[in-house]
Amino acid sequence: LFECGLKNSPTHGALWLAYGTLESWKGNVGTARILFAAGIEKCPNHVPLYQAWACLELQHGDVITAKRLIGEALTRDKRNGSGWLVAAQIEEKMDNHGLVGLILRRGIECAPGDAELYIALADHEISRGKIDSARELLEKGMEINPLHAPLYHSLAELEARVFNIEGLAKLNKRAAEIFQSDVNAPPTDEAM
Repeated sequence: LFECGLKNSPTHGALWLAYGTLESWKGNVGTARILFAAGIEKCPNHVPLYQAWACLELQHGDVITAKRLIGEALTRDKRNGSGWLVAAQIEEKMDNHGLVGLILRRGIECAPGDAELYIALADHEISRGKIDSARELLEKGMEINPLHAPLYHSLAELEARVFNIEGLAKLNKRAAEIFQSDVNAPPTDEAM
């Protein structure tokens, strides 16, 4: 099916991506690499191809190739938030913890609407014991993307971790206003 689709539409980046990803999932890593490379040759600006191939290489321990591929992806589209997340994962795998924070900050500069970057950088700050910085990042993320529920979950976990009951109550109130719900209210017949 994929081969037929690619024969008819050889510059369809998403088809190359799907086919390469399928082969990767099936354990055919060599075939997946060939498909990602061919897809990039036919569709050099399809950033998800570089990103998927970088993830494959990272999964199989080739951090140098993964770093090169994600660098190419970010050169083509620095506004791709998930690309910055992959770049940070690569540096984490290489034990370059200082670079992880720098990469995630640069990612937020380039893709300020990507809530997952705020969560990742906050997690990084927490791992370094910088609770206040993590809190500020999550709150900034919620200002930029107020409907991204995982930001609220991350901040709630942070406040619970440091036993900040007042912060949890404030967050619950904010979430109730945004999502028109109250976790402290008894369940209604409608919810059951």
